[in-house]
Amino acid sequence: MWISHETTVLNQGLLVFFVDYTDTAQFQRDILVHQIDSVLKENVPSEADSYMQTEKVLGPLYTKYLTNNNFTVELRGLWETRTMGGPYVLTAIPEVQRNRITFVMGFVYAPKLNKRNYMRQLEAIISTIKFVSIPME
Repeated sequence: MWISHETTVLNQGLLVFFVDYTDTAQFQRDILVHQIDSVLKENVPSEADSYMQTEKVLGPLYTKYLTNNNFTVELRGLWETRTMGGPYVLTAIPEVQRNRITFVMGFVYAPKLNKRNYMRQLEAIISTIKFVSIPME
């Protein structure tokens, strides 16, 4: 799912996607980054011969914590295409009972604006998302 807010000077995006959960090793930083880049390449349109990906030189800030008694990983870093880029924040939460990892990624593109407040808005949305348990048939 992709939710966006776009104006002439700003693009705020929120992506929600799932990856099959097979092993706790999937929560290592480099493996998460590879999974994220694969999903972005396949699903986020960009200019020809370019695609949205995480910036590799600095690498993302990687944090593990518990939220509502759920193991959670947060990545903060920069995303880029050939001609654009900006900050992102991503939360990855394992849903063991569904054999998947839920990713929620917020990103901003606003080349002439301070991005802090726009990122804070996305962080607030991500931090208040609640996952509802629906019995599996």
